[in-house]
Amino acid sequence: MKKTVFLDRDGTLIEYVLELTKPEQLKILPGAVEGVKMLNEAGFLCIILTNQPIIEKGKITQAEAEEINRVLAEQFAAQGAIIDGAYICPHRFKNPQHCTCRKPDQGMVQEAVKKFDIDLSQSFMVGDSLRDIETGKRGGMKTILIGGGQGGTEDAKFFPNTVPDYTVPDMKAAAEQILRLTE
Repeated sequence: MKKTVFLDRDGTLIEYVLELTKPEQLKILPGAVEGVKMLNEAGFLCIILTNQPIIEKGKITQAEAEEINRVLAEQFAAQGAIIDGAYICPHRFKNPQHCTCRKPDQGMVQEAVKKFDIDLSQSFMVGDSLRDIETGKRGGMKTILIGGGQGGTEDAKFFPNTVPDYTVPDMKAAAEQILRLTE
């Protein structure tokens, strides 16, 4: 079974944009490529989990969202960092009748577990919001909150008891923390 670092995308790997609809809007955050590269070298899979309600809102299609993730993975790969997979929830709000994928639910996590044979007890969730941290907690992972993200303050009302295992300033620091914990 493989150890994995699940990564939020917006605010964690790239600058947060209210409505990211084109690959040209991608701006990789400082330390993101270096952090992913460090995790790759330590034998971790790196998999993106991203809620993209703009699909259900009709602002972009699923295919366009997948293209944005493909371009992002190419940009990382061009600098020697590998994104092993990316999962997208297209739904606006959690609706139990049609959505079990929206973070913090475990649909995207479970898809990745099946595809990649992942050991969640040896895995981490890294993100910039308490929703990301709650996703990791529900999956039995260690969690790392990247400070200064867009999602943290709004999510506090939805996840008032959710506390990250660690808080760091950026993706490079998250990778360093993971490597310290797994030495």
